[in-house]
Amino acid sequence: MKTARTLVFIPIFLSLFISRFAYAWDGVATGVISKIDTVNETNNFELRVFLGSTVMCNNTTPSMNTWGYLNSSDPNYKTTVANLMVAFSAGKTVTIFTTNEGGGCHIHYVSVQA
Repeated sequence: MKTARTLVFIPIFLSLFISRFAYAWDGVATGVISKIDTVNETNNFELRVFLGSTVMCNNTTPSMNTWGYLNSSDPNYKTTVANLMVAFSAGKTVTIFTTNEGGGCHIHYVSVQA
């Protein structure tokens, strides 16, 4: 009987645990990319993306709130950069999801709208 009760609670526990991290974004910003900067220093906010003056996330350094970054050590870096560059050159609207990391807004998810 205890095993049956335990099996009922496992999916409930897992769904609560997973949903906690699925919505753990510190910032969600939508707009057209106004500027892209690159820095030639490893892990120093190598690619910086701006959506005008739109706030990407709220962190302790207000001057860094208006841009999101990627580093070449990030998983799927090349694909995300390609996605951002195409959106920038085509003037497409993007939605960028970020987390506060390293004093800046670290890009983790990008969606490009038609």
